[in-house]
Amino acid sequence: MNLDFFPIKLTNDRLVFLVKIASGWGEIAPLSMNKELYDRIVATLTQLKQELKPIDIFSLEQIPLFLTGFDCFVRYGVEQALLHDLANRRGQSLAQLLCKTNKPKHNLKINALISRVSPQAAGIMTDKLIGQGYTNIKIKVGSADIKEDIERVQTVRQRAGNRISIHLDANGAWQKNNVIHNLSLLSPFMIDYIEQPVKTLAELAWLNDRSPIPVAVDEAVTSLAELQMAIKLCCCNIFVIKPAFWGGILPARAGLELALSQGRSVVLTGTLEGAIGRWGVYELGRAYSLDRACGLTGFDYADAGLDYTSLGITAELWR
Repeated sequence: MNLDFFPIKLTNDRLVFLVKIASGWGEIAPLSMNKELYDRIVATLTQLKQELKPIDIFSLEQIPLFLTGFDCFVRYGVEQALLHDLANRRGQSLAQLLCKTNKPKHNLKINALISRVSPQAAGIMTDKLIGQGYTNIKIKVGSADIKEDIERVQTVRQRAGNRISIHLDANGAWQKNNVIHNLSLLSPFMIDYIEQPVKTLAELAWLNDRSPIPVAVDEAVTSLAELQMAIKLCCCNIFVIKPAFWGGILPARAGLELALSQGRSVVLTGTLEGAIGRWGVYELGRAYSLDRACGLTGFDYADAGLDYTSLGITAELWR
């Protein structure tokens, strides 16, 4: 199997690697890139290029054998390319390859993102996003002053009325001594759920039955063992799974299946990567017909001439 790779910048100047293995595409998108990490990724892919030359992959079970010891983002990108190539050779979409039972969903609901901006900026963004067709908006909270969060969320709800679903993400910013107070102040704005209001699984387990807003676990769970522990502790009814943090689509699929089998909801999200990386997450969501809106906000590639039209990626996919 032939492996090629090249670095490319996103329009926010973030550097990522695109990987091509035979006919399959993948994306390696660390949250930040320095020279040491860049050199390590190049060395890993150069070595893998030699190792894959005499190899043919015919099943999903073979793929993890080539990914041991890699950084989670490298695992995601290489695995995505291998899966995509296998799907192509079988005449399937990536979603069809990953789907075990029913036919893949035709498309997914996607949420837009409003960061910790001023209320005025949040209002302008809300009008624009509704005009673009979004019906789900995620709002970042966890500001130093809860009043800023309240004003931001209130503005979005007032501008949108009942036309959209809103959920929040605090990125573990609060503590046990203020989280219930903060959530009580935000709950009147018809909040669907909040991601990671506190940091640890122990804190989330304590909060889950006390919270006036349904709780979702995000960055506290990035492996099957951690997800099993979160279920055992009754930390939440919603899991947010980022396949890149889990080290690939297949590990994330295992977590998704376990969560669904235990009656939990799952939200898939990307890590603000480019279109190819987000597309892998999108296809996993289609394979399992997820009902909740997925978080696939990201950036375009700075090289406008990059042709990935064969993947079926269009601007409308993210709305």
